[in-house]
Amino acid sequence: MTGERIGNSNQFLQISGVVSAPAYSWASDNDTGLYRIGANNIGVAASGAKVLDISSAGLTVTGALSATTVSFSNALPVASGGTGVTTSTGTGNTVLSTSPTLVTPILGTPTSGNLANCTGISLTAGVSGTLPVANGGTGVTTSTGSGNVVLSTSPTFTTPLLGTPTSGNLANCTGVSLTAGVSGTLPVANGGTGLTTTPSNGFVDIGNGTGFTRAAITAGSGVTVTNGAGTITIAATGSGGTVTSVATSGSVNGITLTGGTITSTGTITLGGTLSGVSLTSQVTGTLPVANGGTGGTSQATAQSALDVPSRGGSGASGTWGINISGNAATASNMAYSGLTGTVPTWNQNTTGNAATATTATTATTATTATTATTATTATTANALNASNSYTAVDFTATSDTRLKDVYGSITDALDKVDALSGFYYRNNDKARSLGQVKEDQQVGLSAQDLQDVLPEAVSRWSVDPEYLVVAYDRVIPLLVEAIKELRAEVKALKG
Repeated sequence: MTGERIGNSNQFLQISGVVSAPAYSWASDNDTGLYRIGANNIGVAASGAKVLDISSAGLTVTGALSATTVSFSNALPVASGGTGVTTSTGTGNTVLSTSPTLVTPILGTPTSGNLANCTGISLTAGVSGTLPVANGGTGVTTSTGSGNVVLSTSPTFTTPLLGTPTSGNLANCTGVSLTAGVSGTLPVANGGTGLTTTPSNGFVDIGNGTGFTRAAITAGSGVTVTNGAGTITIAATGSGGTVTSVATSGSVNGITLTGGTITSTGTITLGGTLSGVSLTSQVTGTLPVANGGTGGTSQATAQSALDVPSRGGSGASGTWGINISGNAATASNMAYSGLTGTVPTWNQNTTGNAATATTATTATTATTATTATTATTATTANALNASNSYTAVDFTATSDTRLKDVYGSITDALDKVDALSGFYYRNNDKARSLGQVKEDQQVGLSAQDLQDVLPEAVSRWSVDPEYLVVAYDRVIPLLVEAIKELRAEVKALKG
């Protein structure tokens, strides 16, 4: 060991040294030994590292301390890896603060804690106080009755004593005793009588408009009333009256009553013709159309009941339907509502329904359709349907631009014409049953095809709205525009 002691003062006179070269070391181990850290402070070095620090404040060990038994004069503080106390309780491992596992600990009275994940808590001995409703409890420490705990929604009770509820609805309850389970008087509005006592013999409950009035039946002249338990007997006093004869004679407004004087049995007869009845003072009500009347008490209601238009003039309204059957030649001039100008004259016999006021229907059985020879100009706001041909000098339709709001030209006219097909045809059996009796070959277009490209030229047939008809004159504007488009294409090809 290096270093030396000088004199009798027992003092080391060597220099202090440092941890890597202690003042007092072993010749073969120069970095292990004692050195002076400072005043009142000695250090022990091992392999050039401090392992022990001795001072007046105590002993400090650096690194792991391995010993079978270590004794401390004071408690090892927590900061130095100790517990800070010199006593312990229980057995087993030292308990650290984070996630320790305790075995049957006695917790005393913790100042705080969270038992959310704890199990096995005894609700009889392990808890105290009252669990409030907000935490799933009842908020009370006592109960009444037995059985399941009652919750607020749709509970099932068994013989409960409800006391005096402040509110409730017994609409769905059964078994309510009307003698002991209810009180008060059931009013008339709820099916009761509004009365609380039983009527005495001879009394009845008589409706008064709002309820019942209890009153006794009293006897009148020639009548006796006998009251019993649940019975009332009304009887006439004496024999009453007797009709000995009925006179059956006389007359009123032409009606005569005959049969003579009847004393027991007989026949009374009314005869004659009613006459002299005042329709203003002796008759009431309105005579319906079914009984020969007009069905109305004013011109308007009578016209509506009879389904006829009003008379001519500024107030004219409605439509007349005129059907002609037989020899129509006798009518020198037939006028229709809806037609203006000169009306044609019919010169041949026409069988069937030749014309109606608003729409002329087909002459279903006419074999010859005569020419309207005297018609100069026929202008109609409605339709004239015919099964054969009619000839007139001229037919016109309004087409003045000043009477029109034009919305645009017909576009893609060539494509629309290309979608149409002209064909020859003859009327089939269905057409003939609807009055189209013309037998020869005809030409035309399909109304369905035309409806797809020019719906303005197609409408429902007035004879039978199930079928379509074509206004061929309305196809002309489409043809005009198609020709113009075709001409433009030809001009473009010519350059």
